[in-house]
Amino acid sequence: MKPTTFTIKFYGHGIQAGIGKVTKKTHDFWKDSDHILEATDPNEAFDYATVGVSTANLKLKPFWEYDDIVRFDGLLLDSFRIEVVGEDTQLVTAADSDQIQGNDAIDGEDFVEEIDEFYRDSDLGQGFYLAWTREGDQLWFTGEIAIDRVGFDLQQLRLKTVDYEGDAYVVQVFYGDAQLVNTESGIRWSKPEIEFIAVKQSTRSVSGWKHELY
Repeated sequence: MKPTTFTIKFYGHGIQAGIGKVTKKTHDFWKDSDHILEATDPNEAFDYATVGVSTANLKLKPFWEYDDIVRFDGLLLDSFRIEVVGEDTQLVTAADSDQIQGNDAIDGEDFVEEIDEFYRDSDLGQGFYLAWTREGDQLWFTGEIAIDRVGFDLQQLRLKTVDYEGDAYVVQVFYGDAQLVNTESGIRWSKPEIEFIAVKQSTRSVSGWKHELY
């Protein structure tokens, strides 16, 4: 029997976040400024003279370039909706996260597996950082799976999650043992929230920590 290809779309609410190292001088100059959002906006030609900056080492990059320590985006586990479409573009099934996780036919431990976690208070090493977060809604993930047998089996859906600052986010999607690749997204982003952080003591120091869904 010829395999049937199904398209799985995930809609919902999630975040994108990044953390990058900065110098103490940059941290001290900008940490209380009212112009951080303007200075890190890639679409703005910010006039640094208005804040008294004349040297390049105090100028800020676009916010999303601060991600050498942490780069993360994920779909909130408790807020998504999936739609499964067949080759004829007809809707096969649709369900929200509560319906799927509450389905007695799915073993909850198998359906969702937490693979990592991140907390700024414990995972950032000593130093100075710029941290940013923005929220996103609408289409987060589109994946395809070719199935030999007839019918899409919702019980085969598996999600890998990350605990990011206390909330669970989907970062990987599997159908059985096959990981699905995200081929399309359409996210409407909010303006980022940006802050400077000084860490004086730490028990762990991550670098290059990265999980991305979309």
